[in-house]
Amino acid sequence: MDWRKTLVIFAVVFLLLDIYLAFLWYTKQQENELDALSQTSFEETLKEQQVSIDKVNFKTHPTTAPYLSARYNKFKLKDFEKLTKQKFKLENNGFLMVSELKDDIVAEGPDFTALKNYVANNIYRGSSYSMVNYNDDTTEIVFKQKYDNKRFVEGDDAKLVFYCEDGYVKSYTQTMLTDITKLSGTNDLISPSQGFESLFQNNKIPSKADLVDIQLGYYILGNLESSNVYMPVWYYTIEVDDQRMQLMVDAIEGQVLTTEMSQKVEYTAQS
Repeated sequence: MDWRKTLVIFAVVFLLLDIYLAFLWYTKQQENELDALSQTSFEETLKEQQVSIDKVNFKTHPTTAPYLSARYNKFKLKDFEKLTKQKFKLENNGFLMVSELKDDIVAEGPDFTALKNYVANNIYRGSSYSMVNYNDDTTEIVFKQKYDNKRFVEGDDAKLVFYCEDGYVKSYTQTMLTDITKLSGTNDLISPSQGFESLFQNNKIPSKADLVDIQLGYYILGNLESSNVYMPVWYYTIEVDDQRMQLMVDAIEGQVLTTEMSQKVEYTAQS
């Protein structure tokens, strides 16, 4: 065996390996520097547009989430037979429940503690809902159904709506999803800061806006034969001149979703 030739071959191989590793390190450093530069540039642009993000923490959010399937729940009157001091009726072929309360429930902020306790103890599967907002213009208080502490956002298929008069709840309606199931595996999510940057680049964030809340929620993606598919979305609450709007970004693909809601909101719950 020609040991000198073998040593030369090994030396060349290790040299090429060192060059390759050095190239990978250099490329990674360049990417990190570009990312840092991009982030710095974005933050500077926000300052120029007087957009504030100081009230939120972009780092304390999930990094993975599954798609979900669920179907609309069809109520039966016997579902409510253990609940007292309410008069129930079913509408929309049983998919909507309407209740008139025999006793008024206090509906006052800032925390709406009495109403939250009522929901937990006197509403069918009330613990699966959390408060979203109070609209002073329409005197409605909205709770949305949640799964794994993440709300189903938008739509009328998973919520409680309480109707108030003179600071008291008089009646409410309920819709619900059932058979909620994780679809195969989990998916890596874009970061909430990437989603917010996407909104900004698509001219969805007005100047002098204040980002006040970020939630990971679920939004309907499409329909299967007997159920719906829901995708994870980043759900941003933006405040401008005492007006609040909610904007959504696909948390997997990063696409800005066109559905958006803008209204005067007096209260937005935290997760």
